[in-house]
Amino acid sequence: INNTILNAAYKYFNLLYAYKNYQARVESLELAKDILNIDKKKLSAGLTSKDTIKQSEAEVASRKEDVIKAYQTLLNISDELKKYYNDIRADYIIKPDYIIEIK
Repeated sequence: INNTILNAAYKYFNLLYAYKNYQARVESLELAKDILNIDKKKLSAGLTSKDTIKQSEAEVASRKEDVIKAYQTLLNISDELKKYYNDIRADYIIKPDYIIEIK
């Protein structure tokens, strides 16, 4: 019975970690977008080059990919927890408050 409790706690904390990781990735994406906006303003003022903008855009794209991966991990761990409790209908996933739009 102790192993069952430990396994359940382990799986729950994995889910919690995945959610916190997802939140951190979203925040990182938002910061990259802010930097891109600042760089665009600098470009219009003649204070930076187009290369800087391209670099910032690449960073935003990379961070979007990180968010997608973190979200997929969150879903996978949620499914593992559902299977562990043998209840596919249960809703153990922590609903993220931010979903990125893929264009």
